[in-house]
Amino acid sequence: MNNLRDPRIVGAWIVGLASLVVYTLTVAPTVAFWDVGEFIATAVTMGVPHPPGAPTFVLLGRLFTLAPTPFGVAAEVNYISVLSSVLTALLLYGIILEVLHLWQESHEDRSQIPHPVQALAAATGA
Repeated sequence: MNNLRDPRIVGAWIVGLASLVVYTLTVAPTVAFWDVGEFIATAVTMGVPHPPGAPTFVLLGRLFTLAPTPFGVAAEVNYISVLSSVLTALLLYGIILEVLHLWQESHEDRSQIPHPVQALAAATGA
């Protein structure tokens, strides 16, 4: 990671920022249908949701509700999904890059795929 102009690192920044923007623009500002209302209520009150519980989500939700933001409590708790989705996209980007690198090493007799093409393929997949 010494070279910040490496196409793989630039691709990770692009994937992370693009997914953060898209998910932030589409986050639910209020309570949605199904279990979301229960999880928001338990995150605010530090209660126990229905089994199996999801204590990590409740603790993270409580931390997010303590932040002084102009948004409602529901939007703050729903933002956990935004951040976890961004991290998932970045992880998927890294996994695809590694799989392409391993595939390239196992097929050395074929023409080598340059790094920008690998980064573009991984960004498309993520």
